[in-house]
This record gives sequence, structure tokens and C-alpha cells, in this order.
Amino acid sequence: MQMNLYHRWNTGKKSLFWSVLILLLLILVLFVVGIILQQSLPKKIKEKVTQESHGVYQLEFEHIRLNLLTGGVRFSEIRLMPDTVAYKKMDSLRQPPQLFEIASDVVSISGMQLIRYLFTGNIVVGAITIDKPKVINWTMREEPDEAADEKSSLIDRLPEQLINSRVKKINIHQLSYQGLSTLDSTKNTGTLKNISLEVVDLDLDTSRRNDSLRCWFAKDIRLYGKQIHYRTVDAMYDLKITKLEVSTEHREIGVDSFRVIPRYPEMEFARRLKISGDRYDMIFPRIQVNDVNFKRLEALGQLPIRSLLLDSAEVRVFVDKGMPEKTTQASNNFPAFAFQRLSLPITIDSLKIKGAAIYYKERNPKSGKSGTVFFTDLTGDMLNVSNDTLRLKQNRWVKSNFTTNFLGKPKLTLALNFDMLSKDGAFNYKGSLEGAPASFYNQLFEPISLARAEEGHIQDVYFDVKANRYQAQVYTLMRYNDLKVAVLDAESGQLEKKGFLSLFVNWVAVKSNNPSREGEPPREAKLVYEHPQERTFFNLMWKAIYEGFKINLGLPKV
Repeated sequence: MQMNLYHRWNTGKKSLFWSVLILLLLILVLFVVGIILQQSLPKKIKEKVTQESHGVYQLEFEHIRLNLLTGGVRFSEIRLMPDTVAYKKMDSLRQPPQLFEIASDVVSISGMQLIRYLFTGNIVVGAITIDKPKVINWTMREEPDEAADEKSSLIDRLPEQLINSRVKKINIHQLSYQGLSTLDSTKNTGTLKNISLEVVDLDLDTSRRNDSLRCWFAKDIRLYGKQIHYRTVDAMYDLKITKLEVSTEHREIGVDSFRVIPRYPEMEFARRLKISGDRYDMIFPRIQVNDVNFKRLEALGQLPIRSLLLDSAEVRVFVDKGMPEKTTQASNNFPAFAFQRLSLPITIDSLKIKGAAIYYKERNPKSGKSGTVFFTDLTGDMLNVSNDTLRLKQNRWVKSNFTTNFLGKPKLTLALNFDMLSKDGAFNYKGSLEGAPASFYNQLFEPISLARAEEGHIQDVYFDVKANRYQAQVYTLMRYNDLKVAVLDAESGQLEKKGFLSLFVNWVAVKSNNPSREGEPPREAKLVYEHPQERTFFNLMWKAIYEGFKINLGLPKV
């Protein structure tokens, strides 16, 4: 019995000894191989990149640290640089339309399962981390139209060596992006800063293609960032986001404090445009998008969204009418046309706007003053917001209903609808406005119309407009009583001083009451407003009903 125990103990010690010895030898071999690879690997990696890119790209880095025991690789000061000389030597049909220049302080890879790779050829990585990458996207030539129609999937575009590979986590911290063009040195596609990306459990197994719980082969793709900054192509605006959160797993997009900031004050901005155009100053304190179908975006290139909330947004538009008019068609940028031009088919079942404010400010060169039409506490819903032609064949109308305070006080109800399949940009809007003292509207009348209400009360206003990019059929009804209006001098902004008779004529030009007598039907305005094609959508909406109001009030045309 004792001999058996001793024999087992002795055998166990030998097994343990040989196991430890083999493990130590394996560690030693990995250490030695690691040193050898660390000496030879940099050259091989650089040569591989040059070879696979046909000399178009060169890879450089300051240091590489390799640890075969932990499966870790760390690159310091890594740069991927395009070689334009090699690019020009390529066959023109093989030249990519874009080149990328990428730099990062640190790129680290950990948890590489080297033994599995040697036996199966499948790449399995624990984590890839890229710190503060800087990406420059060079546009080398115009991409042919047929290229936009290619629908190859992500898995089809990957190198064969990466098929069936798996990465448990990818982290890209604080990416900055800049788009430049070699075709026009003055043109760029904007600059973007402080975007981060996290990819969880990326499994490039072809069987995962139809996995409903994964998007682009990942369990979750999270796009996030704080103090994100983007400068527009024309360098006239800065776009800033305080906080961004996007998650394919949770199907949500959240944005805190999105701002569109003009880089110049109103008059300087107008002068820099050199022609009459709108200046936008916008802030969206909270944008919440729920139930975003990212899987459908991956599979079919369509983006269905159940709901989108804009909370407490503020939009300010300014235009200087003293600047030369555009020679281009501003109507091409009507909301419906701009939405239709998006290459991505988007459908938002319900878009809710809560507590928004819109200000349209226009400078009249005759008076040198600016009048502002503004709407506060704008609340309502837009339904079937879509540019997807398949969806629009079932229902072509985007419909919306809003309530708001006009010029801050009287309540305005508005129904606004867009025909998204109309080639002329057909839309319609109608609404009603509660009553207010006539003098309340002088903030609008004086700078824009060079007229002033001295007395009277506006009882209510109703308007109904059917419009397209070319014209509007306008109906307005304004009921009022005891109204007196005076015309202002364009130079002084004061009542015209041409004697008592002239002043009297200006006052009586507007009938005091509508209807004129009790029991009579009220006077109505019906007209066709011809829309100048260089004028904007907001201009059309306002000027169409304003022309009707001038007929109602008998104001002079200025």
C-alpha cells in the first residue's frame, strides 16, 4: 500500500516537472520568436501593405511591441500615407476615386489567439484600440454614376483572409476627419472632430448575415462623442453637438444640444454671400430618435424610424433684401426637394415637435430696418415623413398639424402638407389666427411695409394656400374694426408730412371695418402669387399670405 502511494507520488512529481518544463520551454520559444518577429515583422508588414495596395499606400510607424504570450501588438506613431506618384501610374480604370491618409498615436491589439490561427486560419482578437486617429479623405476624381448603384454587402467587400474572423471589441477614440479635393484646392467636404466608435463582438462569419440580433455582423455598434465639431464645406457654419449617443442594439439615437452656428454676424454674413440668401442660426437642445431599424438599413439600404422628437428647438433665419438677387433657383432647396435628393431612403412614422420657436427676419433696403415674423411655442406632429418611393406610392403626402403663438401672443393653428411625389414641389397650408389690437402688428408692418396701424382691432385671420415652386393660389380673410393705417416715409420712418390732405388720404385708404356693415359678408382676398424662383421656401410661405393681407388692408405695394 505504501509502495503504491509512493509510486503515485513519484509519478505525479515527474508529470508536474515535465509539464512545467514544457510550459517554460514554450514561453521561452514564444519569447525568442517574439524577439525575432519584432525585428523582422515591421519590414514584412510595411512590404505587405505596399504590395497589396499596388504601391498606392505606404505604412510607417515609430515603434512596434509584440508579445506572443498575451497575443498583443502595439504600434506607436503609425501613419498610412498615399503615394500620388504610384496612384497616377495605375490604370485609370483601377484608380480608386478617393485616397485616405490616416495617422494615430497608438494602435494596440490584444488577445490574439495565435494557436487557433495557426491551426484553423481564423483570426480571433480580444480587442483593437485606436487612439485619436486623424483621417484625411482626398477626392481624386469624380466617381462614375454606376458606382453608386453597386449593392455589394460588407462581407462581399472584405479580403478573403478576414472572412470568419472575430473581434470581441473595437474602440476608436476621438476620431477627427477632413475631406479635401485635388480637383479643386479651394473645395473641401468639411472637418469633423471628437467622434468615437465602439464595436462589440464583431463576428465575420457568413452565417451571421441574417442574424436579426446583429447589425453589420456586430452585437452592438455604438457611435458616441462629446463636444463634436463640424465645419461646413463653405466654412460659413460650425455645427456642434454637446453629446451624441447611437446604438444599433438599443435602436436609438440621442443628441444633446445640436447647434448650427453661423461664423459671421448677420450683415457681414450677407455681404460674404454676395447675393441675397438665407442665414440660419439653429439650436436643438434635444433630439431623440426611437426604434431605428438599423438591420433594414444594412440589408436593404433603407432607414425606417418609428418616432423622432425635437424638443425646444429654435430656428432663426435672416435675409438682407438689399443684396443682389440669386441667379440660381432657390426653390431647388425647398424642404421636399432637399429631402428627396438624399441618397438614403428614410421614413419617419411620427415626427413630434415640442415647444419650438421660428424667427424669419428680413431687412428692407428702403427703410434700412428689419422686420421679424416669429412663432413661439410651436408644437405639433408630422406624419409619414418619407423620401422612400415605395412607401410614397402607398401614401404620397407628408401631413402635419401645429399650434403656435404668432409674434409671441395670438394663437395660430396651422396644417402644412407636402406632396412628396410632385415634380413641382406641390404643398398646401391653411390656418387661423386669433385676434389682437392692430397696433400689435406694427413690429411687422413698419419695417417691411412702411405702414403703421394707428387704431383698430384685428378680430381674426384665416388663410388657405395651395402652392408649388412656381406660384400659390391664395385665399385670406381678415375681419377687423375701427382700423386706421398711416403710411411711413422711407427715409425717416415717420408719418409722411405732405400736408393734412395727403395724411387724410393715407388713413382713409384702408376701410375701417370688415365687414363694412353688420349683416354684410366680409371682404375676402383671392389671388395668384407668382413666386420668384430665386426666393426661398420660407419667403414663399410668408409672402403669399402677406400679399393677401395687403389686399385686405389696402396697404401700398413697396
